[in-house]
Amino acid sequence: MNAQIDSVNYYKASGNYYRAIQLLENQMKNNPENCMNMSALAELYQAVYKPNKAIEYYQKATSICKDRIDLQGRYADILFEEDKYNKADSIYDVILERSPTNFNAINKKAKLLVKAGLYNEAIRYYLVLDSLSPSASYFKRAVASCYQKLDSIRNAYQWYRKAYDCDTTDLKSIITYSNFLHKNAWVDSALLIVNKGLSLYPINYDLKKKKANILFMQEKYHEAIPLFEEVVTHTDSSFTMMRQLGISYHMAGGYRSESIEVLTRATKLEPEDYISAFYLGLSYRQMGQTDRALEQINHAIDLLIPKQVVLYYVERGNTHLLMSNPSKTIEDYKTALWYSPDRKQILVEIGLVYEKEMNDLKSALIYYERFKREYNGADEQLVTYINDKIRKVKEELHFQTGKE
Repeated sequence: MNAQIDSVNYYKASGNYYRAIQLLENQMKNNPENCMNMSALAELYQAVYKPNKAIEYYQKATSICKDRIDLQGRYADILFEEDKYNKADSIYDVILERSPTNFNAINKKAKLLVKAGLYNEAIRYYLVLDSLSPSASYFKRAVASCYQKLDSIRNAYQWYRKAYDCDTTDLKSIITYSNFLHKNAWVDSALLIVNKGLSLYPINYDLKKKKANILFMQEKYHEAIPLFEEVVTHTDSSFTMMRQLGISYHMAGGYRSESIEVLTRATKLEPEDYISAFYLGLSYRQMGQTDRALEQINHAIDLLIPKQVVLYYVERGNTHLLMSNPSKTIEDYKTALWYSPDRKQILVEIGLVYEKEMNDLKSALIYYERFKREYNGADEQLVTYINDKIRKVKEELHFQTGKE
């Protein structure tokens, strides 16, 4: 038996997991209720990325060796890793009934509660972990994160601060604390923490990115530019970074060609972003290229105003019409036309409401004639219809004038 165990250990140590599995499964035929072999098989199946087989053997092992908390913990952990949260949770509860200070079970329970959105309950478990390991900043950050998700800003601040004070050299605490301060507009305090972090980690690009964004928020564009440039060059050339750098170039002045180059790249990465298009237009204007400036600013306006808005106003106008409120209909149609001046058919709709619903022929004629002047479409039937409308309205107006 010892020789077989040695062989299993040899194959396991050399990375020949399948040979080790084969030997252990042969041993299981002679001793099918050996917990050690079951546990070893489960670990080997984990190593070869066969979690279902690992779960099968852990389940068998824990059903036979019910007093083995270590096996129950490993069984629960693989269930947790495979997103079988309910089953894992029930096993962690069993472990904690027998061993209330079991560190791994408490930690996993807290994580499961976070996944379930039960942040107050998760805090209770994380506080236990913090009391068991008071020098660890991780659990203080976890408490802070839960409070932040609960929008309890004061408590979140206190625990992020505790995590930072626990170890002012811990990079994760520096980043999470400064992120929290920045998000809540305490930019001066955030910058102070980031600068302290950079004194410890001078080439950390996450801290450089954070500092650049804070300086951008403070409108200190000249100071932000070299940091954005470093980040874009070395770690993050995403749309967001490109946009921030491009706007910084524009706002700082003296970087006209750079702002156009970078903002052009940003608009290619995110063609629907109106802010990039707008600042690209302003950058072209700085260069004296007014035609291109106007093109980009118009494009930004088109992006800013959703196309659905026009439809919504038209349909609201139609609803007002059904409610016999034509003045409200006219108001909505005119708003839709303001948002989308190229939709010349709206001019016809306005004219029809004036003519048919309000008997205001003069106003109707104004909109019919405006349509005739401005419409460049290919709908000949519509053009003929409007010409006929104009003729009839003029005749009616002439008749009314004659009667007077």
